[in-house]
Amino acid sequence: MSKIVPCLLCVTFLLGFAGCGGDKVSLKGTVTFKEDGSPLTRGLVCFETDTYRARGTLMPDGTYRVTSVKANDGIPPGTYKVYIFGAEAPVEDVSGRMRDARAMSLVAVKYTNKETSGITVEVDAKTKQFDFQVEKP
Repeated sequence: MSKIVPCLLCVTFLLGFAGCGGDKVSLKGTVTFKEDGSPLTRGLVCFETDTYRARGTLMPDGTYRVTSVKANDGIPPGTYKVYIFGAEAPVEDVSGRMRDARAMSLVAVKYTNKETSGITVEVDAKTKQFDFQVEKP
């Protein structure tokens, strides 16, 4: 019996700790091309810290909603590095092999890596939307 009480206290503490910081910010936005303002119609917008990663799938109109664990659940407040993928669907070449997806990128390569994209955002409770402009390859 004496071992049960400490175990219950430990479980209660851990459950309480797991609930801390659970407030997420619902986040959406649009990705367009700098050159002509047209939307990036396929790809992902990725938000990342050293310990957290979330993404938004781009829709045909260039919009996205951020998902981390379940659909459109948002992300915790914090500073995020952002990187963006956009690629044509892989297609077969004349020999029947799939072409390299990197060769079919819809965005400049610098945007596909959090260290080179040059995009950092601060998400707080007031943040609702981030729109990004990218360059074509």
